Amino acid sequence: SVAGQSPHRGRPRNIYPRGAYETKEGYIALNIPDERQWARLAGVIGHPELADDPRSNTAAARVENRDYVDPLIESWLKTCTREEAVTALNDAGIPCGPVNTAEDVFACPQVAARGALMEIDDPEVGTFRFARTPLHMGAAPDLPANPPPNLGAHTRGVFEALGYSDVELQTLADAGAVAFAD
Repeated sequence: SVAGQSPHRGRPRNIYPRGAYETKEGYIALNIPDERQWARLAGVIGHPELADDPRSNTAAARVENRDYVDPLIESWLKTCTREEAVTALNDAGIPCGPVNTAEDVFACPQVAARGALMEIDDPEVGTFRFARTPLHMGAAPDLPANPPPNLGAHTRGVFEALGYSDVELQTLADAGAVAFAD
């Protein structure tokens, strides 16, 4: 709404820097939507002069000169762990956060506290943890933790619900049209 342009995938055209940036051990997501936050970022990375530099003092200039801007940000980030970078930037009022790996998600106490993981015990492959949807409805029943059914496990029940007799089902099975897991 600010730029009067519709967002698109790929490199940002209106706000910069914005995206995933690599630290010395992992990535962070960074979003600098205005000049005030750009000045904060410039200070944190040790280049306060960037706030007034015509190559980077506006979002349009930063977009145009990303080849100048990115190495300055990236060189600072390469000196930080992901946690150090997020802490320093958040402490300065700069919106950012870690880009989590699958291992991070499965080890995250907040993910566990929200019940976003569930274990499913499958008799054929063992017990595994799976990520659930992050959206939880308070009045919705909890998801069943059943393994997926084997091929044909519900075929008989579906056809019986449709009114097929045992004789008709056996005829279909003999013709190879259906198979039953039982």
